[in-house]
Amino acid sequence: MNKAKLYQRSNELQRVDTKLVLEEFAPLLKWNGFDTVMDVGCGTGDVTIDFLLPEMPRSYTKLIGTDISEQMIRYAKETYQHIPRVAFERLDIAATTIESKYLGYFDHVTSFFCLHWVQNQKKAFNNIYRLMKPGGDCLVTLLAQNPIFEVYERMAASPKWYKYMLDVQTFISPYQHSSDPVAEVNDYLDENLFSDVTRIVEIKDRLYIYPDVDILKASVKSVNPFINRLSPKDQEQFITEYVQHVTDMGLCTKEGTYMTPYKLMVIYATK
Repeated sequence: MNKAKLYQRSNELQRVDTKLVLEEFAPLLKWNGFDTVMDVGCGTGDVTIDFLLPEMPRSYTKLIGTDISEQMIRYAKETYQHIPRVAFERLDIAATTIESKYLGYFDHVTSFFCLHWVQNQKKAFNNIYRLMKPGGDCLVTLLAQNPIFEVYERMAASPKWYKYMLDVQTFISPYQHSSDPVAEVNDYLDENLFSDVTRIVEIKDRLYIYPDVDILKASVKSVNPFINRLSPKDQEQFITEYVQHVTDMGLCTKEGTYMTPYKLMVIYATK
């Protein structure tokens, strides 16, 4: 559970952006008063509960947070099990099959800062479509481009780290090197028969600033997929080298803060 606890203490970027996105786009969600909602990639559940739940009608029917990580789901269940009509369950949004009880069940499917970890984007959007009721809608955010992915690529080329990072490409956004990520996502939506009548696919340029190196390190540890493959000693060296790459990329200011300029994709679509 340590990884889940660390993530919840270090996910300020995700919390800030999700709050802003919901303030702008939640009014588009077609609430009916008895809504069923699935939040895909809920992690520890704090974003689901702190930001999504308050946007929902008080008379909602069900809110289910899902995540591929058993550890995250276990943490979310233990933390939020007291909230009526809220549940957390394990689900892989890129799975070949989805439990039949979920298909066509949800008025709304949301996903915040999750889908960039999914390499099979076509299948992910197909499953989101299948989860939705006819007339339902979805609201998704994902990282199109972020310096963290460039750091991963640089470190994977290191003789010291490459053997721990042979699968590095599976942890880099499918859109990191795309010349037109908006067009790619629109193609996936078209292929899966999402309506093009009320559809938004846009890129927002964002900048997040880590106040100091310790906060940056904590954030890196909380989401880094390679860190648990290393010995405790190597973990410290890995993080130190990570910070050095960030500095070499010109993202450390003279005040000692660390900049993360990134492109956030926001998607709203209906079935």
